[in-house]
Amino acid sequence: MMSSYDAGFDIGGTRIKYGLVDRDGRLVRKGNVSSPEAIADILAVLETAWASLKKSAPGPIRSWSEAKHCDTAAFGRFHGGLLAEGVYWPPAQFEAAFISVAHDEAVIDRTVAAAAKALQI
Repeated sequence: MMSSYDAGFDIGGTRIKYGLVDRDGRLVRKGNVSSPEAIADILAVLETAWASLKKSAPGPIRSWSEAKHCDTAAFGRFHGGLLAEGVYWPPAQFEAAFISVAHDEAVIDRTVAAAAKALQI
């Protein structure tokens, strides 16, 4: 099922604020920039903000052109958090991780706990 999101823009005299909200009202992404004076510049800022929100909207990745806009720095922080907990995950977000019969329930539970902790970073 495809998720839906709403975008909001607050065009103020000194700042333009924008955000992406999921269907449960949770703020998924936000940003802000200085407000330019000219209307053409304001429209350019809104276009850039909209493009940024579209790229960061959670959802399935269906092509390399979508994947190359992923937040690789965020994955790096996640990967580092897993390593700190002793979980050796594939080092690139574009790789797959597999479980096998060698991974018992305790190992999977430890991995899930480490991922939860790493996502708090």
